[in-house]
Amino acid sequence: MVYLRSNEPPHVAYGAASLSHTEASSSALTELAAISSATPKKGDRPIHVRISHIEHGAFLTLALYGFPVLIATGELVEIPSIPGEDPVPPAMRVVAPQKCDEANPFLHAVVVNHPVEIQIKNCIAMLAMLLDRQELVDSIDGNSFSQLEGFAAKVDSKALTEVEDLLRSVGWREAASRIKARSSSSGRPLVVTYTTVFMDREQIALRTPILRRVYNRFPAVRAAVDNVATLLSQGMHVTGEGPEAITAFARDSLDVGSNKTFLAHFARDTMVCGNGYLSFGAMPDEDTRLLRPENVTIIRDNIVRLEEGGRTEIHRGVLRAQGAEQLEGEYGVSPLEPFVQHLMEHEGYDYMLRLEKAAREQGASEEVRSSLADGARAAASAMKRIEDRIDVLLGAPSRLGVKVPPELYFEGCEQMLPEAGGVATGGRES
Repeated sequence: MVYLRSNEPPHVAYGAASLSHTEASSSALTELAAISSATPKKGDRPIHVRISHIEHGAFLTLALYGFPVLIATGELVEIPSIPGEDPVPPAMRVVAPQKCDEANPFLHAVVVNHPVEIQIKNCIAMLAMLLDRQELVDSIDGNSFSQLEGFAAKVDSKALTEVEDLLRSVGWREAASRIKARSSSSGRPLVVTYTTVFMDREQIALRTPILRRVYNRFPAVRAAVDNVATLLSQGMHVTGEGPEAITAFARDSLDVGSNKTFLAHFARDTMVCGNGYLSFGAMPDEDTRLLRPENVTIIRDNIVRLEEGGRTEIHRGVLRAQGAEQLEGEYGVSPLEPFVQHLMEHEGYDYMLRLEKAAREQGASEEVRSSLADGARAAASAMKRIEDRIDVLLGAPSRLGVKVPPELYFEGCEQMLPEAGGVATGGRES
């Protein structure tokens, strides 16, 4: 459920998010949430949905309207090992839509830069698709996993067409009201809220290992991030929040030697984790240090608290920057969030490929090998489609003619750690 502009009129564009525009957007989506939200009855299984705004700064395609985000819990999910393979580390759990509750809502990020009417349309489409997908999940059996992507695409297309017809015929308020009535009668009422703070510090911190895995696993995403890191570290252009003195110092200090590498890591943290922190310490020539984003709490301006290894440190003179911005809140959100859903799907299909390979190499029965081979062929095609969608989702940084130096990052740090062992809503069937 990632929303891209397709047949909208040419005037629909990704524009500057002025104060008046963001206020109008917030007001409209607050009203939309109120109209579409149903009241659960006894015996219902409500799905809690939280809508909010982000601004990704063109790291993603300008045709992106919005995308879903599943809450991370910090829990670990054991993944069954494949015969002949080493045991795999546990995956990090995210909450599936049908399991969402008030404490763990289904999040939907709306790109604030688009016209308000387009934001409204795509929020209503998201709610309709969410309902249809839950009906699909309830009806499909576990043996049809390889076909789920195709089923979901048909469901989404049907829901979008119906929403467009409704908007033309009755307007968005009546369309939202009908979503409310439909969800209420289904026994899965949608409880919808709007907030200007998309994620708090704790949720952002929980997500960082997952987002590092996105960077490590998808070459196209990695290339786009590395392009940004190259431009920032080699181009002698430093931006960030905090006093001008800190930014000016960074411009002067980070133009030489290994300090350029620090700045590359700082840029990578900003784009992957949503927040980057570079501390210059009491003696900047000697104490320059990257702070792990999930362990940092902002105190004010350029002062942060680092809690790591059972110790607490106060750092002053910290350069900090955000990836995608929330309307309110001191912390940024990673522009890689849309790819987490793709990562989950990709890893599920990869599991099917590895299972088929193990059965083939270890002499499983012809019946088992034939069954797994059919699934593996479908999985390989689905993985290619996911990779194609990732290419479409990436924005300007992926298309820059940047030559990334081989020594962009410190030796041994080419991959981002610690990363999650995987992402799952529950253990996979062996």
